[in-house]
Amino acid sequence: MNDNAIRAIHTNVVTIIGDTAYDNSGDEVTIDEAQVNAWVDPNAYKEQRAEEYPLMADYLDGIVKGNDAQVQKYIDDCLAVKAKYPKAKIVGHRDLSPDKNDDGEITSDEWLKSCPCFNAEIEYMDLQPKNFKPLSKAGKDYLNKKVDAK
Repeated sequence: MNDNAIRAIHTNVVTIIGDTAYDNSGDEVTIDEAQVNAWVDPNAYKEQRAEEYPLMADYLDGIVKGNDAQVQKYIDDCLAVKAKYPKAKIVGHRDLSPDKNDDGEITSDEWLKSCPCFNAEIEYMDLQPKNFKPLSKAGKDYLNKKVDAK
């Protein structure tokens, strides 16, 4: 049986030996096999989706080397992911930092990570979903300037 499923469904289980689960007192816990077999790991989807995205290092390596084909391959890979997940936003780690002062914008003093070294929201603005709302102040400023220029 799936130990992770047993522990997720039966939170009192501390030990599993073969197909038998035990609680903290050493008492046997009755396991519902059908429920265990139906359990889906909540992280499996996240891991699968993360594996589909191209590595940022490939893009940065192409930029540093001036290899346009490598950069284009990265963009093509992003487009393939976007075709599968059309509402997905393309952002950098830094854009996922918390808005510490609750002003609705993530600024450089709030970044938990400073990567990538460019603003992914702006760099890939043409790949963003319809009605995209940037998380970063720079992304919002860029989008506002684009709207004002029309």
